[in-house]
Amino acid sequence: MTVVDDFIAAELLTLTPILALPVAPFLYGSDLDCVSDIAEDAAEISADSPRSLAQGVLRAWSTPPGSLLDDPGYGYDLVGLLHSGVPTEHLDSLGGQLSAEALRDDRIDSLNLKLTLGADYKSITINAVLTPADSALGEFSFVAAVSDELVATLELRG
Repeated sequence: MTVVDDFIAAELLTLTPILALPVAPFLYGSDLDCVSDIAEDAAEISADSPRSLAQGVLRAWSTPPGSLLDDPGYGYDLVGLLHSGVPTEHLDSLGGQLSAEALRDDRIDSLNLKLTLGADYKSITINAVLTPADSALGEFSFVAAVSDELVATLELRG
């Protein structure tokens, strides 16, 4: 650190916050209804709804790392991975990697996955049980289909 950095840090400690620190529920606002593209009606949904959480997980799994300028570590290129085919023995480690990426979202407390590899080795069905950080939402599940071309939600339950 430089002398300037030290001075700025010391001055910041003397400031009185204008706003109180947030407490739960954090009120995440709204989000666009989308996974790979915005809904035709450009609908907005609550950012802490089960639909928004499931969509956020699917976007994380279909965003190649390095494609977001402000978070180069965000994402997992599941579609790209499926272009090369996935051996059956890699499903357990793949499930752990997908869970880890999804859990970077602070709206999610836990995520349990069951992956089923398609006969072509280039598609996966994902059965997920998601527990939101906001206990008022309650646990819910969703099923996603992923191929070497796209990621789609098949069903949202709960």
